[in-house]
Amino acid sequence: MAPIITVFLYSFMWSWNDLLYSLTLIISADLRTVGPGLLLNYLNESNSDWGGAMAASLMASLPVTVAFIALQRFFIQGATAGAVK
Repeated sequence: MAPIITVFLYSFMWSWNDLLYSLTLIISADLRTVGPGLLLNYLNESNSDWGGAMAASLMASLPVTVAFIALQRFFIQGATAGAVK
């Protein structure tokens, strides 16, 4: 069970933080991930709201952090399962 949770956490973090795929291939703004939303809404050429961007980045990182804290025991067991004999 631990390796499955490890793969789940890795794939969740990868898709949650995906910037390049979402900016280049997803046309609809409603389907984009969190990263491009932060980039396009808070940081642009004329005005950069750094305080808002940092607050939104903190809020965007909370689901991944909570998932890791809740499942860290299984994550570490799954990541080290093949390394220990």
